[in-house]
Amino acid sequence: IRDRPWYAQAAEGERGQVYWTAPYTFFSSGEPGITASIRVGAKGSPSFVLSFDVRLSAITDFVRRLDAGPHGLVFVLSTGEDGGEGGRILGLPNHPAFATEETRRAGMLRRIDELDLPVIQSALNREIEPEDLAKPISFPFEHDGETWWGTRRKFVVEGAPALYLGVVTPESDFLQDMTPLRLQIALLTLIAMAGATLVAGWLARKYSRPVMDLVNKSDRIRQLDLDPQPAARTNVKELRALDRAQEGMRKALDSFARYVPTEVVKDLLVRGEAAEIGGRERTLTILFTDIVGFTGVAEGLSAEALTLHMSEYFEAMVEELRDAGATVDKFVGDAIVAFWGAPTEDAEHATHGLEAILRCQQRLAQK
Repeated sequence: IRDRPWYAQAAEGERGQVYWTAPYTFFSSGEPGITASIRVGAKGSPSFVLSFDVRLSAITDFVRRLDAGPHGLVFVLSTGEDGGEGGRILGLPNHPAFATEETRRAGMLRRIDELDLPVIQSALNREIEPEDLAKPISFPFEHDGETWWGTRRKFVVEGAPALYLGVVTPESDFLQDMTPLRLQIALLTLIAMAGATLVAGWLARKYSRPVMDLVNKSDRIRQLDLDPQPAARTNVKELRALDRAQEGMRKALDSFARYVPTEVVKDLLVRGEAAEIGGRERTLTILFTDIVGFTGVAEGLSAEALTLHMSEYFEAMVEELRDAGATVDKFVGDAIVAFWGAPTEDAEHATHGLEAILRCQQRLAQK
C-alpha cells in the first residue's frame, strides 16, 4: 500500500491537502477509477491517510444523464501527456456503442481515436487556443457533410489532474425545435396576408369605385355628353373636390355648347388649341337678327312676361341656328349675332347661312 500513488502523495504532502491520482484500475475490484487521499492527524501525533475511490462508471453514469439533445454527446477526458486534451476517456457519452455495462467497461480509459466515435474526434481536431479552453466556447465543425456544434472546457481542481468536458450536438437538433415555430410563423404570415388582401380589396373598392365614376364622367364630358350625372359617392375630401370641379366644368361646357355647334366644340377639344390674342383673315357669313317693333312690344309687357317671351324666342332661334352649324356670337338686346365659317372652316358657309334663315322663319311661323 505504501507504494501506491494515492498513499504516497498524501503521506509525503501537506496535512489537510487533498490529492487526486491519475485514472487507474482498482486493485480490489478491477474497475477503473480515481482515488482522492488526504493525510490527517494533529501535529506531534501519528498521522494516517484517508482515501476515497471514485469509480469512472459513476462519472459515466452522470455524463450519460446529461441532456445534450436527441443526438448530442457529452464526454469527459483526462489530461494527455503534454497537458493537452488528448488523454483517456473518463466519462463515456450516451452512445449506442456503450449501451451495456460490458461495452462501457471495455471503452473506459481508452483514447478517443481507439473508439468508434468519429464525431468527437472531429470536434477534438478543431484547433482552439489554450487560453480559450478555460472558458466555455462554442464552435461549428463539419462531420459527414453535416454541421455540428461543439463545446470544450478545461476543469482544474487543486491537487488533481485537469479534466476536459466536451459536448457535441448536430445543428439539426437546434433547428428541429424551430420547425413548429416556423410553421406557426408561416401560418400567421398566411393569415396576415389573407387579412391584408381582404383589407386591400375593401380599400380598393372603397376608393377605386368613386375614382372610376370620375373617370367615366370625364369620358362622357370628352364625348360632349353633358347630361347631369349623380355625384360620386365618396368620403374622401380630395375626390369630392375633384367631383365638384368636374361638375363645374360640365356646366360651363354645357353653357358653351348651347351657342356653338356640338361638332365645333368637339373639334376644339380634340385640337386642344389655346386661345391667342390676334386673329386670322377668313371670309364668313354673318347673321344679324332683329325683332320688328320690339320697343313697343316690350313696353306693353311686364318684366316677367318679357323675360319669358324673349327666353322662348332665343331658345327657338339658337336651336335652329346651332342645328344649321352656326356659331352664336352674342345677344344684343333682342338681336342675335351668329356666323358660319369659323372657328371651323366651312366652304358652304353662305348656303348654310341662308338655310338657317329659312329655318328660323319657318320656326317663327309655327309660333
